[in-house]
Amino acid sequence: YLVHFNSWEATGNLYDASQKWMEPLLRMMTEDARDHGLLNKYESQAGIRLDDLKQWFSDGTITEMTITGSDFYVAEGTDLTLILKTTNAKPINTRLQQWVADAREQHADAEDRSFNYRGVQIFARYTPSRTISSFAVQHEDHIIVSNSHVGIRRIVDTIQGRLPSLASAADYQYITAVHPPTNEADDGYLYL
Repeated sequence: YLVHFNSWEATGNLYDASQKWMEPLLRMMTEDARDHGLLNKYESQAGIRLDDLKQWFSDGTITEMTITGSDFYVAEGTDLTLILKTTNAKPINTRLQQWVADAREQHADAEDRSFNYRGVQIFARYTPSRTISSFAVQHEDHIIVSNSHVGIRRIVDTIQGRLPSLASAADYQYITAVHPPTNEADDGYLYL
């Protein structure tokens, strides 16, 4: 799946909708009606908070955001990847470094490493329990952050043309031809 936003307004609209009906709907569809604390879980794992995204959209640091993943088991724990189109990567990288420092204070077993994958440097921050699980890479004017080492490698493979991109899929091309995404400030789209 893929969710794409052109502005904070679109992101905020989705967040508001998730608070109003997505989270309660998820609770109704499961055997135990409890709040899974998903937003906090994924913010803590990846190191990017909703407030950060709001600020970066409002000051023009990011101009587009895409969220992608491979399955819908969000409550159980799925891989989520944020692709941020940025005009200035420095505030995002600074925030990720601050998050690493904060995480080390709370989790003595937190690792902070980088590794080379197909010639691309990936920054990895994680704990064995995956309470922290953040993998980041910068590609041109994009910063990509994932809570999955498999997810970030798929993105690198797609960038390098080793895997097909969603944009090259015939069904995606058809849908976006019939219902083209707009550049309206409060617009976004969800592709499943």
